[in-house]
Amino acid sequence: VVSTDANPGADHTYGIAFDKDGNIYASFQHTDNVLKFSKDSLEPASLPDGISFRAKEMKYFPGTFYQFGRVGVHRVSEQGIRSIAVVGETLWVANEDLSGVVIVDLKSGITTNIIVITNPIGLHFDQERNLVFVGSKQKHWGGAVHAIDPVYLKIVKSYTTNRMNHPSGIVTHENTLYVAEQILGVIMTFDINSGAFLNKIVKKTPGQIEQLALSDC
Repeated sequence: VVSTDANPGADHTYGIAFDKDGNIYASFQHTDNVLKFSKDSLEPASLPDGISFRAKEMKYFPGTFYQFGRVGVHRVSEQGIRSIAVVGETLWVANEDLSGVVIVDLKSGITTNIIVITNPIGLHFDQERNLVFVGSKQKHWGGAVHAIDPVYLKIVKSYTTNRMNHPSGIVTHENTLYVAEQILGVIMTFDINSGAFLNKIVKKTPGQIEQLALSDC
């Protein structure tokens, strides 16, 4: 779809998401942005109305859908963008530096809300339950995964253990929540309804795990 050589705005890919039409959205940590690409041609999409009026001034990278801060490679302390997820007609963007999940209208590219979550990392939208699961990174075993109602934008349940710092990858299947804990190198499971910790299905990953994906096979 894209490479840094072809588009300098695509530097350190982190999250990927698709809208109902199949268009591709990807977040890039080093440049702190979200780029959009058309479904079939894979060409960079045109700028949304929310930022197009500043195109000459900002000199956005091709396909820019959303940009945090200045255009270009950011300092390490300014590389806060993490996972993204399409939720209805909006794109949810986790930004660790902001300690918030930014909600952006898919049509206009305009921010409609920001949900305050300490150091948000992973995002997962469970369409059947209509819940957005957000991983919150906190030192001293203060990490957790929060389930958010996307209508009222409120946390309805939280999932944690006494040994969770950095929940990264998140996915759900039926009544089970799967959470990758990066520091410990484990994948934990929780009962979604009760919030109870179930077990560890992976006790030691070979490296630092960032994402989880659900497959039919």
